[in-house]
Amino acid sequence: NAGHVLQTMKRYDEAVSSYDRVIALQSRHTGAYCNRGLALKELGRLSDALESIDQAMEKCPESAEAYYNRALIQTQLNNREAALGDLKRAIALDSRYVSAYINYGGILTERERYADALAAFRKAIDLDGAHAEAHYNATIVLRLTNQFDEALAYADRAIAIKPDFVEAYCLRGKIMSRLGRYEEAFDCFEKALDLDGEFCDVYIARGTLLSDLKRYDEALE
Repeated sequence: NAGHVLQTMKRYDEAVSSYDRVIALQSRHTGAYCNRGLALKELGRLSDALESIDQAMEKCPESAEAYYNRALIQTQLNNREAALGDLKRAIALDSRYVSAYINYGGILTERERYADALAAFRKAIDLDGAHAEAHYNATIVLRLTNQFDEALAYADRAIAIKPDFVEAYCLRGKIMSRLGRYEEAFDCFEKALDLDGEFCDVYIARGTLLSDLKRYDEALE
C-alpha cells in the first residue's frame, strides 16, 4: 500500500498520514498500526510508536509481528529486559521468526549470556541458512568465547553469502590475528578497506595488530 511505499522511500511523516487513513477506514487493521509504529520510531517519536504498537496488540493479541516491532522500540529506549520479553513472546507465537531470533541473540550477547545467544543465532541459521547476519552474529559470540576455529567457519560462511560484508572481513581478520595467522589477518583488513575505506574499526584493528607486532611506524600511518 501507499504507506509501505512511502516508508520504503523514508518519507515517514507521509507514511504515518497514510496509515492514519487506513486505520480510519479499517480500525482493526493490525498491520497498519504496526507499520505506523515503525514509521513513528524512525521519526524519533518513540512514545507514540509504542502506543501505536500497543493498539495493534489490543486488536490482535496473538500477533508475533506486533511483539517483534515493540521489541525494536523497547531496544531503542534501552529497555532491554522488556525487549527480551517481547522477542521471547514473538518466538513463542511464531517459532520460525528468524529476525526475532537474531535480535533476541543480539541482546543476550550484550548481556554476556553467550550460550543462549549462540543457540538463538544457530536456530536462525537452521531456519534460514543463507542469512549472512545470523552467521556473522554467531561469529561474534564464538570469538568472544575463544572458539576461534568455529568462529572462522561462520565468518567464512557469512562472507560466502554476502561477499561485500565489510564487518565480516574485519571480524575474520581479528580472528586470524588471534590464531597467529597475521598475513591472512592483514589480507582481511585490506579487503575490508577496499570495500569501505572509511570503516574505522578496520583501521583500529589493523593498527593494533601492527603495534602488537612492533611495527610501530606502520601502525602510526
